[in-house]
Amino acid sequence: MSKVPRTYFQMFRFFFSGSGSWATIFLLVSFLTGKSIAGWTLWDIFIFSGFFLLRGIFEWLTHAFFYHAKKIPFLGFRIKGDVWRQHMKHHKDPRDLKRILITYKGVSIPPIVFFVFTLVVSSNVSLSFSLALASLMLGAFVELGHLICHCEIRHRTEFMKRFVLLHRHHHSTDPNSCYGLTSTLGDRAFGTFY
Repeated sequence: MSKVPRTYFQMFRFFFSGSGSWATIFLLVSFLTGKSIAGWTLWDIFIFSGFFLLRGIFEWLTHAFFYHAKKIPFLGFRIKGDVWRQHMKHHKDPRDLKRILITYKGVSIPPIVFFVFTLVVSSNVSLSFSLALASLMLGAFVELGHLICHCEIRHRTEFMKRFVLLHRHHHSTDPNSCYGLTSTLGDRAFGTFY
Protein backbone atom coordinates (compact mmCIF):
# COMPACT_ATOMS: atom_id res chain seq x y z
CA MET A 1 0.00 0.00 0.00
CA SER A 2 1.55 3.28 -1.07
CA LYS A 3 -1.17 5.71 0.00
CA VAL A 4 -2.05 6.67 3.55
CA PRO A 5 -5.14 4.64 4.58
CA ARG A 6 -8.43 6.55 4.48
CA THR A 7 -10.73 3.88 5.95
CA TYR A 8 -10.52 1.49 8.87
CA PHE A 9 -10.53 -1.42 6.43
CA GLN A 10 -7.47 -0.02 4.63
CA MET A 11 -5.86 0.74 7.99
CA PHE A 12 -6.24 -2.83 9.28
CA ARG A 13 -5.02 -4.25 5.97
CA PHE A 14 -1.93 -2.05 6.26
CA PHE A 15 -1.52 -2.91 9.96
CA PHE A 16 -1.28 -6.62 9.13
CA SER A 17 1.22 -5.98 6.34
CA GLY A 18 3.95 -5.22 8.90
CA SER A 19 6.26 -7.71 10.61
CA GLY A 20 5.42 -6.23 14.03
CA SER A 21 1.76 -7.27 13.76
CA TRP A 22 2.67 -10.88 13.04
CA ALA A 23 5.28 -10.88 15.81
CA THR A 24 2.58 -9.58 18.17
CA ILE A 25 0.22 -12.41 17.21
CA PHE A 26 2.98 -15.01 17.56
CA LEU A 27 4.05 -13.70 20.98
CA LEU A 28 0.45 -13.34 22.13
CA VAL A 29 -0.28 -16.99 21.34
CA SER A 30 3.03 -18.07 22.91
CA PHE A 31 2.57 -16.04 26.11
CA LEU A 32 -1.10 -17.01 26.46
CA THR A 33 -0.13 -20.68 26.12
CA GLY A 34 2.65 -20.28 28.68
CA LYS A 35 0.38 -18.34 31.04
CA SER A 36 -2.35 -20.97 30.76
CA ILE A 37 0.17 -23.67 31.67
CA ALA A 38 1.65 -21.59 34.52
CA GLY A 39 -1.84 -20.72 35.78
CA TRP A 40 -4.00 -17.63 36.14
CA THR A 41 -4.28 -15.86 39.49
CA LEU A 42 -6.28 -13.04 41.03
CA TRP A 43 -3.15 -10.87 40.77
CA ASP A 44 -3.50 -10.95 36.99
CA ILE A 45 -6.53 -8.66 37.23
CA PHE A 46 -4.40 -6.09 39.08
CA ILE A 47 -1.46 -6.44 36.68
CA PHE A 48 -3.55 -5.99 33.51
CA SER A 49 -5.65 -3.21 35.07
CA GLY A 50 -2.52 -1.45 36.33
CA PHE A 51 -0.85 -1.54 32.93
CA PHE A 52 -4.00 -0.18 31.29
CA LEU A 53 -4.63 2.55 33.86
CA LEU A 54 -0.99 3.66 33.96
CA ARG A 55 -0.44 3.28 30.21
CA GLY A 56 0.03 7.04 29.84
CA ILE A 57 3.07 6.89 32.14
CA PHE A 58 4.55 3.93 30.21
CA GLU A 59 3.85 5.66 26.88
CA TRP A 60 5.44 8.88 28.08
CA LEU A 61 8.58 7.19 29.42
CA THR A 62 9.05 5.10 26.26
CA HIS A 63 8.35 7.95 23.86
CA ALA A 64 10.44 10.55 25.70
CA PHE A 65 13.51 8.48 26.61
CA PHE A 66 13.71 5.87 23.84
CA TYR A 67 12.05 7.55 20.85
CA HIS A 68 13.18 11.15 21.50
CA ALA A 69 16.35 10.36 23.49
CA LYS A 70 15.66 12.91 26.22
CA LYS A 71 18.42 13.09 28.82
CA ILE A 72 17.65 10.66 31.65
CA PRO A 73 17.42 12.57 34.95
CA PHE A 74 20.12 11.85 37.55
CA LEU A 75 22.00 9.62 35.08
CA GLY A 76 22.72 12.40 32.58
CA PHE A 77 22.86 10.35 29.38
CA ARG A 78 20.63 9.76 26.37
CA ILE A 79 19.68 6.48 24.69
CA LYS A 80 20.29 7.04 20.99
CA GLY A 81 19.78 3.62 19.43
CA ASP A 82 17.96 2.20 16.43
CA VAL A 83 14.57 3.10 17.90
CA TRP A 84 15.59 6.76 18.19
CA ARG A 85 17.01 6.85 14.63
CA GLN A 86 13.87 5.25 13.20
CA HIS A 87 11.65 7.65 15.12
CA MET A 88 13.57 10.72 13.99
CA LYS A 89 13.05 9.58 10.38
CA HIS A 90 9.36 9.18 11.19
CA HIS A 91 9.27 12.78 12.46
CA LYS A 92 10.90 14.07 9.28
CA ASP A 93 8.09 12.55 7.22
CA PRO A 94 5.12 11.39 9.33
CA ARG A 95 3.22 10.35 6.19
CA ASP A 96 5.91 7.87 5.11
CA LEU A 97 4.19 4.52 5.61
CA LYS A 98 7.52 2.70 6.01
CA ARG A 99 8.13 4.64 9.23
CA ILE A 100 4.76 4.24 10.93
CA LEU A 101 4.68 0.61 12.08
CA ILE A 102 7.10 -0.88 14.58
CA THR A 103 9.02 -3.89 13.28
CA TYR A 104 9.09 -7.33 14.85
CA LYS A 105 12.20 -6.32 16.86
CA GLY A 106 10.47 -3.32 18.42
CA VAL A 107 7.42 -5.41 19.28
CA SER A 108 9.33 -8.41 20.62
CA ILE A 109 12.02 -6.87 22.82
CA PRO A 110 9.92 -5.17 25.58
CA PRO A 111 7.73 -8.17 26.52
CA ILE A 112 10.67 -10.57 26.34
CA VAL A 113 12.71 -8.23 28.58
CA PHE A 114 9.77 -8.04 31.04
CA PHE A 115 9.55 -11.83 31.02
CA VAL A 116 13.27 -12.52 31.54
CA PHE A 117 13.82 -9.72 34.08
CA THR A 118 10.83 -10.76 36.19
CA LEU A 119 11.80 -14.41 36.00
CA VAL A 120 15.38 -13.66 37.13
CA VAL A 121 14.27 -11.32 39.94
CA SER A 122 11.27 -13.27 41.24
CA SER A 123 11.59 -16.83 39.88
CA ASN A 124 7.81 -16.61 39.38
CA VAL A 125 6.90 -17.99 35.95
CA SER A 126 3.23 -17.02 36.20
CA LEU A 127 4.09 -13.40 37.10
CA SER A 128 6.65 -13.27 34.29
CA PHE A 129 4.05 -14.34 31.73
CA SER A 130 1.54 -11.82 33.13
CA LEU A 131 3.94 -8.88 32.81
CA ALA A 132 5.03 -9.97 29.34
CA LEU A 133 1.40 -10.29 28.20
CA ALA A 134 0.43 -6.95 29.70
CA SER A 135 3.34 -5.14 28.04
CA LEU A 136 2.64 -6.87 24.71
CA MET A 137 -1.06 -5.93 24.76
CA LEU A 138 -0.22 -2.36 25.74
CA GLY A 139 2.29 -2.17 22.88
CA ALA A 140 -0.27 -3.46 20.37
CA PHE A 141 -2.88 -1.00 21.68
CA VAL A 142 -0.46 1.93 21.33
CA GLU A 143 0.70 0.77 17.89
CA LEU A 144 -2.88 0.66 16.62
CA GLY A 145 -3.57 4.07 18.15
CA HIS A 146 -0.46 5.48 16.48
CA LEU A 147 -1.56 4.15 13.12
CA ILE A 148 -5.03 5.68 13.57
CA CYS A 149 -3.40 9.08 14.18
CA HIS A 150 -1.45 8.89 10.92
CA CYS A 151 -4.31 7.73 8.72
CA GLU A 152 -6.66 10.09 6.95
CA ILE A 153 -9.82 8.57 8.40
CA ARG A 154 -12.68 11.00 8.97
CA HIS A 155 -13.55 10.52 12.61
CA ARG A 156 -17.05 11.36 13.78
CA THR A 157 -16.61 11.52 17.55
CA GLU A 158 -15.02 14.43 19.41
CA PHE A 159 -12.95 11.95 21.41
CA MET A 160 -11.30 10.53 18.26
CA LYS A 161 -10.81 13.98 16.76
CA ARG A 162 -9.05 15.16 19.96
CA PHE A 163 -7.02 11.93 20.15
CA VAL A 164 -5.67 12.47 16.61
CA LEU A 165 -5.21 16.24 17.12
CA LEU A 166 -2.91 15.74 20.14
CA HIS A 167 -0.59 13.40 18.26
CA ARG A 168 -0.54 15.63 15.20
CA HIS A 169 0.35 18.54 17.51
CA HIS A 170 3.34 16.48 18.67
CA HIS A 171 4.46 16.10 15.04
CA SER A 172 3.70 19.49 13.56
CA THR A 173 3.95 22.04 16.38
CA ASP A 174 5.97 20.82 19.37
CA PRO A 175 7.82 17.49 19.39
CA ASN A 176 8.53 18.04 23.12
CA SER A 177 4.85 17.80 24.04
CA CYS A 178 2.13 15.17 23.83
CA TYR A 179 4.38 12.11 24.27
CA GLY A 180 1.38 10.09 25.38
CA LEU A 181 -0.68 8.53 22.66
CA THR A 182 -3.68 6.72 24.10
CA SER A 183 -3.57 8.59 27.42
CA THR A 184 -2.56 12.08 28.55
CA LEU A 185 -1.68 10.89 32.07
CA GLY A 186 2.11 11.02 31.52
CA ASP A 187 1.98 14.40 29.78
CA ARG A 188 -0.12 15.85 32.60
CA ALA A 189 2.17 14.34 35.25
CA PHE A 190 5.42 15.49 33.61
CA GLY A 191 4.26 18.87 32.31
CA THR A 192 4.25 18.19 28.57
CA PHE A 193 0.50 18.33 27.98
CA TYR A 194 -0.66 20.73 25.26
